[in-house]
Amino acid sequence: MTDHRIRALNLDLPAMPENYIEQDGGLLVRNVKLLATGTWTDSAVGTPLFYPTHILEKYATNWASSTFWARHSGGQPRNVVTDLLGEVRNVHYEPGVENGAIVGDVFYHMITTVSREGAALAVARAKQGHPMAVSVEWDGAEVYNPKEKRYEAAEMTFVGLAAVDRGACSVCSLPKAMSAEERQGVENEMEADEIKAIVKEAVSGFGAELKAAILTDVDAKFAAFSPKQDEAAKAALEASSKAVKELEERIKKLELEPAPKTVVKVEEKELEAPAGPRIVKRGDIVRKED
Repeated sequence: MTDHRIRALNLDLPAMPENYIEQDGGLLVRNVKLLATGTWTDSAVGTPLFYPTHILEKYATNWASSTFWARHSGGQPRNVVTDLLGEVRNVHYEPGVENGAIVGDVFYHMITTVSREGAALAVARAKQGHPMAVSVEWDGAEVYNPKEKRYEAAEMTFVGLAAVDRGACSVCSLPKAMSAEERQGVENEMEADEIKAIVKEAVSGFGAELKAAILTDVDAKFAAFSPKQDEAAKAALEASSKAVKELEERIKKLELEPAPKTVVKVEEKELEAPAGPRIVKRGDIVRKED
Protein backbone atom coordinates (compact mmCIF):
# COMPACT_ATOMS: atom_id res chain seq x y z
CA MET A 1 0.00 0.00 0.00
CA THR A 2 1.33 3.43 -0.89
CA ASP A 3 0.38 6.89 0.29
CA HIS A 4 1.18 10.30 -1.21
CA ARG A 5 1.03 13.17 1.25
CA ILE A 6 3.28 16.19 1.70
CA ARG A 7 5.06 15.98 5.03
CA ALA A 8 7.02 18.62 6.96
CA LEU A 9 9.87 17.62 9.29
CA ASN A 10 11.26 20.18 11.74
CA LEU A 11 14.99 20.26 12.52
CA ASP A 12 17.11 22.70 14.53
CA LEU A 13 19.53 25.09 12.89
CA PRO A 14 23.12 24.87 14.18
CA ALA A 15 23.62 26.76 17.42
CA MET A 16 27.33 27.57 17.23
CA PRO A 17 27.97 31.07 15.83
CA GLU A 18 30.79 29.87 13.54
CA ASN A 19 28.17 28.15 11.40
CA TYR A 20 26.72 31.57 10.49
CA ILE A 21 28.76 33.39 7.85
CA GLU A 22 28.24 36.33 5.50
CA GLN A 23 28.11 35.26 1.87
CA ASP A 24 26.76 36.69 -1.40
CA GLY A 25 25.27 39.66 0.42
CA GLY A 26 23.27 37.41 2.72
CA LEU A 27 23.63 35.03 5.64
CA LEU A 28 24.64 31.37 5.13
CA VAL A 29 23.96 28.84 7.88
CA ARG A 30 26.20 25.86 7.24
CA ASN A 31 25.82 22.17 8.08
CA VAL A 32 22.09 22.07 8.76
CA LYS A 33 20.70 18.57 9.25
CA LEU A 34 17.63 18.54 7.05
CA LEU A 35 16.45 14.97 7.71
CA ALA A 36 17.99 12.03 9.60
CA THR A 37 17.34 8.32 9.78
CA GLY A 38 14.63 7.50 12.31
CA THR A 39 10.93 7.66 13.07
CA TRP A 40 9.58 11.20 13.12
CA THR A 41 6.11 12.66 13.51
CA ASP A 42 5.85 15.62 11.16
CA SER A 43 3.88 18.83 11.72
CA ALA A 44 1.75 18.58 8.56
CA VAL A 45 0.31 15.05 8.42
CA GLY A 46 0.84 14.46 12.13
CA THR A 47 1.50 10.70 12.01
CA PRO A 48 4.78 8.83 12.67
CA LEU A 49 6.82 7.63 9.70
CA PHE A 50 10.15 5.79 9.56
CA TYR A 51 12.83 7.24 7.26
CA PRO A 52 15.23 4.44 6.19
CA THR A 53 18.88 5.20 5.63
CA HIS A 54 18.94 3.86 2.07
CA ILE A 55 15.93 6.00 1.10
CA LEU A 56 17.54 9.19 2.43
CA GLU A 57 20.74 8.36 0.57
CA LYS A 58 18.88 7.64 -2.67
CA TYR A 59 16.71 10.77 -2.70
CA ALA A 60 18.93 13.28 -0.84
CA THR A 61 19.46 15.45 -3.92
CA ASN A 62 15.99 15.01 -5.43
CA TRP A 63 14.71 18.56 -4.86
CA ALA A 64 11.94 19.92 -7.10
CA SER A 65 12.26 23.24 -5.27
CA SER A 66 14.98 24.43 -2.90
CA THR A 67 13.06 27.55 -1.79
CA PHE A 68 13.36 28.55 1.88
CA TRP A 69 10.12 30.02 3.24
CA ALA A 70 9.18 31.89 6.42
CA ARG A 71 6.25 29.49 6.98
CA HIS A 72 4.52 26.38 5.71
CA SER A 73 1.74 27.03 3.23
CA GLY A 74 -0.96 25.58 5.48
CA GLY A 75 -3.34 25.54 2.53
CA GLN A 76 -2.70 29.23 1.82
CA PRO A 77 -0.49 30.49 -1.05
CA ARG A 78 2.85 31.94 0.02
CA ASN A 79 4.05 35.36 -1.11
CA VAL A 80 7.57 35.80 -2.50
CA VAL A 81 7.81 39.25 -0.90
CA THR A 82 6.46 38.55 2.58
CA ASP A 83 7.26 34.84 2.95
CA LEU A 84 10.43 34.13 0.96
CA LEU A 85 13.62 33.94 3.06
CA GLY A 86 16.12 32.41 0.63
CA GLU A 87 17.12 28.92 -0.50
CA VAL A 88 18.74 25.62 0.46
CA ARG A 89 22.24 25.04 -0.93
CA ASN A 90 24.81 22.25 -1.10
CA VAL A 91 22.35 19.48 -0.21
CA HIS A 92 23.99 16.07 0.17
CA TYR A 93 23.86 12.81 2.12
CA GLU A 94 26.27 12.16 5.00
CA PRO A 95 26.44 8.53 6.26
CA GLY A 96 28.38 9.46 9.39
CA VAL A 97 25.77 11.91 10.70
CA GLU A 98 23.01 10.45 12.92
CA ASN A 99 23.28 7.00 11.26
CA GLY A 100 22.73 8.73 7.93
CA ALA A 101 21.29 12.17 7.30
CA ILE A 102 20.57 14.71 4.56
CA VAL A 103 22.61 17.84 5.24
CA GLY A 104 22.67 21.24 3.55
CA ASP A 105 23.31 24.96 3.94
CA VAL A 106 20.43 27.37 4.58
CA PHE A 107 20.84 30.75 2.88
CA TYR A 108 19.00 33.95 3.89
CA HIS A 109 19.21 36.22 0.80
CA MET A 110 18.46 39.32 2.94
CA ILE A 111 16.96 41.20 0.01
CA THR A 112 13.61 41.74 1.73
CA THR A 113 12.79 42.92 5.23
CA VAL A 114 11.37 39.54 6.24
CA SER A 115 14.60 37.81 5.18
CA ARG A 116 16.80 40.32 7.04
CA GLU A 117 14.67 39.96 10.16
CA GLY A 118 14.76 36.18 9.83
CA ALA A 119 18.55 36.21 9.59
CA ALA A 120 18.88 38.52 12.61
CA LEU A 121 16.56 36.29 14.65
CA ALA A 122 18.47 33.15 13.63
CA VAL A 123 21.77 34.68 14.76
CA ALA A 124 20.30 35.99 18.03
CA ARG A 125 18.71 32.66 18.90
CA ALA A 126 21.96 30.84 18.14
CA LYS A 127 23.81 33.16 20.52
CA GLN A 128 21.22 32.41 23.22
CA GLY A 129 21.78 28.69 22.83
CA HIS A 130 18.34 27.68 21.57
CA PRO A 131 18.49 28.09 17.77
CA MET A 132 15.66 28.42 15.32
CA ALA A 133 14.57 25.31 13.42
CA VAL A 134 13.76 24.43 9.82
CA SER A 135 11.10 22.08 8.52
CA VAL A 136 11.76 20.17 5.30
CA GLU A 137 8.76 19.62 2.99
CA TRP A 138 8.54 16.53 0.80
CA ASP A 139 6.11 14.51 -1.27
CA GLY A 140 6.28 10.88 -2.35
CA ALA A 141 5.27 7.33 -1.50
CA GLU A 142 4.85 5.66 1.88
CA VAL A 143 4.55 1.88 2.38
CA TYR A 144 3.63 -0.35 5.30
CA ASN A 145 6.33 -2.71 6.57
CA PRO A 146 4.47 -5.71 8.08
CA LYS A 147 7.62 -7.15 9.59
CA GLU A 148 8.47 -3.97 11.52
CA LYS A 149 4.77 -3.02 11.85
CA ARG A 150 5.33 0.56 10.74
CA TYR A 151 4.91 2.90 7.78
CA GLU A 152 8.10 3.86 5.95
CA ALA A 153 9.09 6.43 3.34
CA ALA A 154 9.63 4.71 -0.03
CA GLU A 155 10.05 7.53 -2.56
CA MET A 156 10.85 11.18 -1.81
CA THR A 157 10.77 14.45 -3.72
CA PHE A 158 11.68 17.50 -1.66
CA VAL A 159 9.60 20.59 -2.42
CA GLY A 160 10.97 23.24 -0.06
CA LEU A 161 11.98 24.27 3.42
CA ALA A 162 10.24 26.43 6.03
CA ALA A 163 11.40 28.25 9.15
CA VAL A 164 9.80 27.05 12.39
CA ASP A 165 10.27 27.72 16.09
CA ARG A 166 10.98 24.23 17.32
CA GLY A 167 12.20 21.04 15.68
CA ALA A 168 10.30 17.74 15.74
CA CYS A 169 13.33 15.51 15.13
CA SER A 170 14.82 14.86 18.58
CA VAL A 171 17.83 12.96 17.20
CA CYS A 172 18.77 15.81 14.89
CA SER A 173 20.09 18.12 17.57
CA LEU A 174 22.88 20.24 16.13
CA PRO A 175 25.98 21.72 17.86
CA LYS A 176 24.89 23.66 20.93
CA ALA A 177 26.42 26.76 22.46
CA MET A 178 25.15 25.76 25.92
CA SER A 179 24.63 22.54 27.83
CA ALA A 180 21.13 21.19 28.33
CA GLU A 181 21.14 22.49 31.93
CA GLU A 182 22.25 25.96 30.84
CA ARG A 183 19.64 26.08 28.08
CA GLN A 184 16.87 25.36 30.59
CA GLY A 185 17.86 28.51 32.43
CA VAL A 186 17.47 30.78 29.42
CA GLU A 187 14.30 32.84 29.60
CA ASN A 188 12.13 32.95 26.49
CA GLU A 189 11.18 36.56 27.05
CA MET A 190 13.89 39.21 26.97
CA GLU A 191 13.96 42.95 27.23
CA ALA A 192 14.37 44.88 23.98
CA ASP A 193 17.79 46.19 25.02
CA GLU A 194 19.01 42.65 25.72
CA ILE A 195 17.87 41.38 22.33
CA LYS A 196 19.45 44.35 20.55
CA ALA A 197 22.73 43.76 22.39
CA ILE A 198 22.76 40.09 21.36
CA VAL A 199 22.05 40.91 17.72
CA LYS A 200 24.69 43.66 17.71
CA GLU A 201 27.33 41.29 19.07
CA ALA A 202 26.28 38.51 16.69
CA VAL A 203 26.70 40.67 13.57
CA SER A 204 29.88 42.40 14.74
CA GLY A 205 31.97 40.43 12.24
CA PHE A 206 29.75 41.20 9.25
CA GLY A 207 30.43 43.86 6.64
CA ALA A 208 29.41 47.42 7.45
CA GLU A 209 26.54 47.54 4.93
CA LEU A 210 25.06 44.20 5.93
CA LYS A 211 25.48 44.92 9.65
CA ALA A 212 23.78 48.31 9.29
CA ALA A 213 20.87 46.76 7.39
CA ILE A 214 20.25 44.15 10.11
CA LEU A 215 20.51 46.62 13.01
CA THR A 216 18.28 49.15 11.25
CA ASP A 217 15.58 46.52 10.72
CA VAL A 218 15.76 45.44 14.37
CA ASP A 219 15.46 49.03 15.62
CA ALA A 220 12.56 49.70 13.25
CA LYS A 221 10.73 46.60 14.42
CA PHE A 222 10.97 47.55 18.09
CA ALA A 223 10.00 51.15 17.31
CA ALA A 224 6.88 49.96 15.49
CA PHE A 225 5.73 48.05 18.56
CA SER A 226 6.59 50.78 21.10
CA PRO A 227 3.50 52.18 22.84
CA LYS A 228 2.62 55.65 21.54
CA GLN A 229 0.01 57.66 23.43
CA ASP A 230 -1.96 60.38 21.69
CA GLU A 231 -1.39 63.78 23.35
CA ALA A 232 -5.09 64.73 23.33
CA ALA A 233 -6.06 61.40 24.84
CA LYS A 234 -3.33 61.78 27.43
CA ALA A 235 -4.54 65.28 28.41
CA ALA A 236 -8.15 64.08 28.63
CA LEU A 237 -7.11 61.17 30.81
CA GLU A 238 -5.16 63.46 33.16
CA ALA A 239 -8.11 65.88 33.43
CA SER A 240 -10.50 63.03 34.13
CA SER A 241 -8.19 61.61 36.78
CA LYS A 242 -7.93 65.04 38.44
CA ALA A 243 -11.72 65.46 38.51
CA VAL A 244 -12.20 62.03 40.02
CA LYS A 245 -9.60 62.77 42.67
CA GLU A 246 -11.31 66.07 43.60
CA LEU A 247 -14.68 64.32 43.81
CA GLU A 248 -13.23 61.64 46.06
CA GLU A 249 -11.79 64.30 48.37
CA ARG A 250 -15.16 66.11 48.57
CA ILE A 251 -16.98 62.90 49.39
CA LYS A 252 -14.42 62.04 52.06
CA LYS A 253 -14.81 65.52 53.58
CA LEU A 254 -18.59 65.20 53.72
CA GLU A 255 -18.31 61.83 55.40
CA LEU A 256 -16.20 63.37 58.19
CA GLU A 257 -18.60 66.28 58.91
CA PRO A 258 -21.40 65.65 61.49
CA ALA A 259 -24.85 65.44 60.00
CA PRO A 260 -27.07 68.53 60.83
CA LYS A 261 -30.18 68.00 63.05
CA THR A 262 -33.52 68.61 61.41
CA VAL A 263 -35.74 71.12 63.36
CA VAL A 264 -39.45 71.17 62.60
CA LYS A 265 -40.89 74.67 63.22
CA VAL A 266 -44.55 74.69 64.30
CA GLU A 267 -46.44 77.91 63.74
CA GLU A 268 -48.62 78.85 66.73
CA LYS A 269 -52.12 80.17 65.92
CA GLU A 270 -54.83 81.58 68.21
CA LEU A 271 -57.86 79.35 68.29
CA GLU A 272 -61.04 80.94 67.04
CA ALA A 273 -64.58 80.23 68.22
CA PRO A 274 -66.40 77.89 65.86
CA ALA A 275 -69.05 79.47 63.65
CA GLY A 276 -72.82 78.83 64.28
CA PRO A 277 -75.17 78.91 67.39
CA ARG A 278 -73.82 78.45 70.92
CA ILE A 279 -75.24 75.98 73.42
CA VAL A 280 -76.00 77.71 76.74
CA LYS A 281 -77.06 75.87 79.90
CA ARG A 282 -78.68 77.70 82.77
CA GLY A 283 -79.85 75.51 85.57
CA ASP A 284 -82.03 72.77 84.07
CA ILE A 285 -82.64 74.76 80.92
CA VAL A 286 -80.44 74.24 77.77
CA ARG A 287 -80.91 76.50 74.78
CA LYS A 288 -79.25 77.77 71.65
CA GLU A 289 -78.20 81.37 71.29
CA ASP A 290 -77.20 83.13 68.08
